[in-house]
Amino acid sequence: MNRRYLLSRLLAALLCFSSLTAHAQQWPARPIKVVVPYAPGGTIDIIARQLSEELARLLGQPVVVENRAGAGGVVGTEFVARQPADGYTVLLTTVSHTLTPTLQKLSFDAENDFLPVIHIADSAQVLFKHPSFPANTLGELLEMAKKKPGELSYAHGGNGSPANIAAELLKSMAGVNIVAIPYKGAGPVVTEVLGGHVSLGIASQPAVQAWLAAGKLVALGVSTKRRSGSLPDVPTFAEQGVPGYEFNTWFGFLVARGTPADIIARLADATDRALKKPEIRDVMSKQGADPVGGGPETLDQLLKSEFRRWPRELKAAGIKGE
Repeated sequence: MNRRYLLSRLLAALLCFSSLTAHAQQWPARPIKVVVPYAPGGTIDIIARQLSEELARLLGQPVVVENRAGAGGVVGTEFVARQPADGYTVLLTTVSHTLTPTLQKLSFDAENDFLPVIHIADSAQVLFKHPSFPANTLGELLEMAKKKPGELSYAHGGNGSPANIAAELLKSMAGVNIVAIPYKGAGPVVTEVLGGHVSLGIASQPAVQAWLAAGKLVALGVSTKRRSGSLPDVPTFAEQGVPGYEFNTWFGFLVARGTPADIIARLADATDRALKKPEIRDVMSKQGADPVGGGPETLDQLLKSEFRRWPRELKAAGIKGE
């Protein structure tokens, strides 16, 4: 290997390093768009808007939240997949991102068209009841269900929704038959159980937290592996006779594949710093979400695990798309 070749390789390496450094210093040079693939007003939208203000301060550019709802998150997700991989369009997504590919055919590759940025927060699905319903624990409910197969029913926010899937996994693992009644979203589910029209319901923690605190509804359990930080007295499904059960409604930032690593690192670092702010943690706690943070590696491990897990577990539970 001659000296001229070594010098040329060294020069190329220095130029590459210089280019990457300049790239990191230049980004962001214009506003950043955070795409929420759901309608305004939900937990994911509130998290996006709270984070956007702090990210704008940390990154020195406006951070604009744009709602692109439709097809259970598919419309907004596809939009981000088709954007330039420059870090200026960010997807804030949730567990549906890893569930949907098993439930329906997509025009994009949910696993390979994106890169992870940061795991923002976790939240639970809550199984709850009207106060008049006789079972006071998940164990008592499962015992009733085994004695009366097909006679009990629960309300959920739509076929294939995270709440529906969390409940069907519970039924499969516990070996019980409880009839599923679909509604259009968590709001109607809560309303039906509050009115006593349905005795049981399952919904995301933010949808029911205020009603639980007021004593209008009673929680029977949470779907996550660990108890929720904002519902510490409510045991998990796994604690109550369904060992190994876990369904985590996570939230995270993704960007289009090809986005430079230095940009991802800057965005992850700024978001992690934002998540440490007491006021942001307080807002998330009130929404029933437990902040996580960290770097891309944490979310990458979660995504890989979920993309492997859901095809196998949904098939075993007999859960199919519409």
